[in-house]
Amino acid sequence: MLSITLYLIINLENLGSLIFLIFFKMKKTIVLLIAMFFCVSCKKAEESTDKKNSITEIDMSIGHNEKKFCELVEELSLVKLETTKHSLIGGINQIEVFDNKIFVHDLKTQSILIFEYPTGNYINKVESIGNGPGEYFNISSFSIEKDERLLALLDINLRKIFKFNFEGEFIDSKTIPFYAHSFSYMNDDENVIFSNFSLSEDATNDYQAIVTDKNFNILNKFLKIERFSSMQIKQGNQISVLDNQTMFLPKNSVNSYIVNSKGIKTKYLFNFKENWNEDIFYKEVDSPRELVQVLNKKEIIRALGVTENDGFLLFSFWFLDDHYLATYNKEIDQLNYIKKDKNGFENRFFIKGYYQNYFISYKYHDNLKIAAKNDIECLISEDDKKMISNLNEIDNPILIFTKFKK
Repeated sequence: MLSITLYLIINLENLGSLIFLIFFKMKKTIVLLIAMFFCVSCKKAEESTDKKNSITEIDMSIGHNEKKFCELVEELSLVKLETTKHSLIGGINQIEVFDNKIFVHDLKTQSILIFEYPTGNYINKVESIGNGPGEYFNISSFSIEKDERLLALLDINLRKIFKFNFEGEFIDSKTIPFYAHSFSYMNDDENVIFSNFSLSEDATNDYQAIVTDKNFNILNKFLKIERFSSMQIKQGNQISVLDNQTMFLPKNSVNSYIVNSKGIKTKYLFNFKENWNEDIFYKEVDSPRELVQVLNKKEIIRALGVTENDGFLLFSFWFLDDHYLATYNKEIDQLNYIKKDKNGFENRFFIKGYYQNYFISYKYHDNLKIAAKNDIECLISEDDKKMISNLNEIDNPILIFTKFKK
């Protein structure tokens, strides 16, 4: 009996040791698995961070992967801007959409016209040209201060920001201590980014990108202007503000940057290879026409504009005597040039704004009728077709909201 008891005690001790050993081994395995999990997670986080911080180079070889416009389009919707004696538009420079309203900068009247979205019904406009208090001279750009629901207008000559409410009432104005030709509030509405490409009498502020607070006090300056040409070629969209970042394309550059108040980093490199030579833009010539002739002779692209939305980059530029469009799908890293068709929607398809996943352009009645007839495979609703057939020459331009296929 004693021997059996001793045997059980000895074996129970062995069993306990065995259980402890198994537990210890399991514990080491669990710890090892947890460590491996964290290593994989850290590696994925590092890869994600590297990808987030990496530079995306896009092969922009002209004519690469050509497709018809309608092959690339997921949705194309039209907004007819109401035509009244108060809402006539002479030439669209910029479009913004906010709070179910469309804001249109008309170059001819130097006004901001406001329409309902998506009906296009006219609401009112901001127009205050003159030399008195609250009056401006030459508006080059505007932006919306969303938290205060105010329109901010940049007078390129006076170097002033004029603020109006949506009812068109003047609120205040402030002089900015630098030259700028366009600007935009950033996502937090606390910071503002200005774009500049000219030299001034105060060289300390001769930078292409200047970030300020909402009171237009300078927080940071980036991309010192080292070279300047008096022969400026109009460039397309330079600033795109998305949910989490602000993209900035400098003048005569194929490097696109992410900018905030603390720093700047290269995000995209648009590789046009032999069709891009920045030095040529600073060649001494006697007229803009001569500069264009030089660019054509050397086969260098000009007037590069890039607009970004959540899913795509949309490129617009001139090469030789032709206007080119290309889309870049960010999700699948794919570039497509749009086949040129002088009778299609892509003819003179100039981007004037973006809203959510849409790029915004416009056409007048005659070009729109031709495009709708030739690009019948584009997704145009029956209501849009009916509206197009009833257009006449006195009507305002029709806005085109284009969403590309993912």
